[in-house]
Amino acid sequence: MPHVHIRHDTSDRRLDVACDFSDKELIKTVPGSRWDADRKVWHVPMTWAACVQLRGTFSHRLTMDDFVRDWARIRKVEVETARTWHDVIDPGVEVEGLYPWQVADYFWANAAGSGMLLGNDQGTGKTMSVEVALRSLKGALPALVICPNSVKRVWEAEARRAMPDVNVYVIGGGATARQKTIVAGLADPRGVLVINYESLRSHSRLAPYGSIRLKRCQACGGEDKKVRPAKCHSHPKELNDTGVIKSVVIDEAHRLKDPKSQQTRAVWAVCHDPSVTRRIAMTGTPVANHIGDLWSIMHAVAPEEYPVRSAFLDRYAQMSWNAFGGLDVVGLRQDHAAEFFSFFDARYRRITKVQAAPWLPDKYRSIRYVTLPTKMLKAYRELDEQLITRLDDGTIVFASNNLTQSTRLLQMSSAYGTVEADGKYILTEPSPKLDLMEEILAERGGRPMVVAALSRQLIDLAAARLEKSGVSFGLITGAVHESDRRRNLDAFQAGRLAALLVTIGAGGEGLTMTAADTILFLQRSWSLIQNLQMEDRVHRIGSEIHEAIHVIDVITEGTIEEDQIVRVQAKLARLEEVRRDGLDFSVAGPDDLKVVT
Repeated sequence: MPHVHIRHDTSDRRLDVACDFSDKELIKTVPGSRWDADRKVWHVPMTWAACVQLRGTFSHRLTMDDFVRDWARIRKVEVETARTWHDVIDPGVEVEGLYPWQVADYFWANAAGSGMLLGNDQGTGKTMSVEVALRSLKGALPALVICPNSVKRVWEAEARRAMPDVNVYVIGGGATARQKTIVAGLADPRGVLVINYESLRSHSRLAPYGSIRLKRCQACGGEDKKVRPAKCHSHPKELNDTGVIKSVVIDEAHRLKDPKSQQTRAVWAVCHDPSVTRRIAMTGTPVANHIGDLWSIMHAVAPEEYPVRSAFLDRYAQMSWNAFGGLDVVGLRQDHAAEFFSFFDARYRRITKVQAAPWLPDKYRSIRYVTLPTKMLKAYRELDEQLITRLDDGTIVFASNNLTQSTRLLQMSSAYGTVEADGKYILTEPSPKLDLMEEILAERGGRPMVVAALSRQLIDLAAARLEKSGVSFGLITGAVHESDRRRNLDAFQAGRLAALLVTIGAGGEGLTMTAADTILFLQRSWSLIQNLQMEDRVHRIGSEIHEAIHVIDVITEGTIEEDQIVRVQAKLARLEEVRRDGLDFSVAGPDDLKVVT
């Protein structure tokens, strides 16, 4: 019979599991299980998740010693206490300057312990909730906040308002300036350091993952003399082994979905520093494609409960064969769903905008269809059917693979183009989508509207159109300096601009654009998260000044964009498996949209 007992002869927090050889394949399905050849036992992490998984694996056959049984009973009470805060909106305690659910966020953070995922909807004040927790929870400072570059100053402004007794250090500038700021922040016991994802990679080593090879300098055991400490993946840097960072906050944590990326592994390395006792991830969209995306986030905040991705997928992911003979994750395994949520919910809290702010205006969706003019339609069909086409200026566009073909077809659905000498494809006029954009802006008579697109080239074409027609506008793209983005946003919010032209990549996170009651999508992203994030720049607290929020998609009839809607709809269904908002999955699809022609 499988029997669980604690290892009393070591400080290592692991549970030993003694079982028969016939149970070998079963115990291997428990994430983090390892065979100890010397002691002839299996060991698993000493976590509540492991207890639940062992019970789910061996059922009534599982036995345990008194120490493990007593520990499990105490841990069960703690877990159930944390789970009770999962969807509490009003704890019955008032705090000046905070909404009721933000007060509940604080109590949940206190109950959840060392690792947590705050999944409240965009626009419900997650930043303020976390700042209050950092200020109030014992031993939470100094803290490190990791966030997108576009919201570093948002964190600074909010922190100065919510935590006047805390010193904020925004890490930016060149390498030397960043190092000086880090040193100053680490020396301050009341400090909060704010750094963007891209800069973090330069100031942290990388955590290992699977069989990915780490570059090592000679001091770290490497043999290549060309690998210097600055480029070494294992060499401790300014944010490693500090001994002082107590909390790490990961804003827009869905950026960690790829466990192979250096950005993700740099975050892991900082989060798993021995001095860090509290880890808080923040994102309203923790699943971009499937439940496998969730593992990277939870490994950052609770590495003992989510030790191995392959075992996690084997146990909780529904797999299906794809057209190329590989396996794809298509959803959550329903036979293990209850087991998963029994420990996941203790570290997860989610409040929707509808729950938190029922006074917010309704969101209405519509599609405005456009058609391609003759020369654009001819080029589109030739590229779609033959993978090659000749444009009016004599340049040739061809697609060497499916990805390139998909990219070019999406571009041709929005505007015409040309090929430069270096082979780069550039969008040019005409564009039926921009024709419609100008019509809609004229109908609105100067009332503020956000115009979003995935392509910066398309946004630049839109800017040229509006400049020529004399319409006031501002730009938020990757080519616009951070200070200029802020000025453009402030001018838009003040009502001085009729349009704010935004790329989904640059403007989809952390910004507030509630001066607009309409957002016009010239293009959508294949990423569900980017689409939802962009919509919620407009539909959030502050938008109650409008009667309704309108989301308008401009889709070119008979093109790949019609298929794009269906595919993004499927991703929403997988996201809702984890969020469990009870939404109709067709909300992002054509069946739920009011079609305007």
